[in-house]
Amino acid sequence: IVVPVGAIRFVIYDDREGSITYRQFEEIILSAKDNYKRLTVAPCLWMAFQGIGEGLSMLMDVIPEVYMENEADRKELEEIPFKF
Repeated sequence: IVVPVGAIRFVIYDDREGSITYRQFEEIILSAKDNYKRLTVAPCLWMAFQGIGEGLSMLMDVIPEVYMENEADRKELEEIPFKF
């Protein structure tokens, strides 16, 4: 994932039992101006994101496979113990 326009905050949550980061969060801010990097999220982690700052923000998810809607799991924000 890259952020070519604006700035976006990503919150990654690990609910994999047995993981050394079980029930931990990581927050990452990517920005076209101040922190232009690629974010790679490991399989089986939960991710939420929100545009921050003023104006438009855009992200690009660059993957080598065709996106398949039925391969993605979704949760409501209320199911993740984080104050968004």
